[in-house]
Amino acid sequence: MKISKTIKGIIYAFAGVLMVISCRQEEEIFPQVSSPKTVAEITADNEELSVLSQALNKVRLDSVLSTGATFTLFAPENNAFSGIDIDGLSEDALTNVLLNHVRSTVSAEFTRSMSTGYSNSMATGPEDLNLSIFTQVTDSRIIINGDTISSDMNDLGGTNGVVHVMEGVLLLPSVASHISYNPDYSMLNQAIEKAGLVTALSSNDDVFTILAPNNAAFEKFLMDVNGAFGWSSINEIPNDVLEEVLLFHVVACANVV
Repeated sequence: MKISKTIKGIIYAFAGVLMVISCRQEEEIFPQVSSPKTVAEITADNEELSVLSQALNKVRLDSVLSTGATFTLFAPENNAFSGIDIDGLSEDALTNVLLNHVRSTVSAEFTRSMSTGYSNSMATGPEDLNLSIFTQVTDSRIIINGDTISSDMNDLGGTNGVVHVMEGVLLLPSVASHISYNPDYSMLNQAIEKAGLVTALSSNDDVFTILAPNNAAFEKFLMDVNGAFGWSSINEIPNDVLEEVLLFHVVACANVV
């Protein structure tokens, strides 16, 4: 009888420990909402985001960010808009730029759940396909399309998502800028810059597909040209040769998937 009571006591104590652990795990996965406000209200109430809030109001995206859907908003601080003529953009153009700062997600995307890789923003490009966002997570910071999330104003959780304050504006990316965002394509980016193809591959008037060789592919290429011509670095390759090689990787006037 005493043994039975002892076993029951152990079971109850064990169940209590499991309950505590379970609650802690749940808190880690689903952080508490830091404000009983929507994403739009968090933005409107933050003085550092007043320019963004005005822009959202101008194209009525504030009402979208007040709905019951779940959003992750990468919110540029006021200083980030310096030199950007918001009033000079058409309503459609401004809407698309702002949507490039928004991800519609199943759950709020807090910084601790972010990982390096690609996802989609709500902005659209050729053939109405959603534009990509490249997230780079390092030991010291998180970078979204080349711009850094603020270290002291992130994970601002609301009732319908989360706000991360950004140090820059996420302008609509070109294929050239996407290559520059990803460190695994740093050698390709260097080659494009040396060959003078950045402007051509950044055009908003043309559609391109780039079959992009990563750094490992470029290292093999350099071994081959070093053996054949003695060129040991990208800088040693003549521009006309480099341009011809790069253009073999470009499919113009097509959006190949």
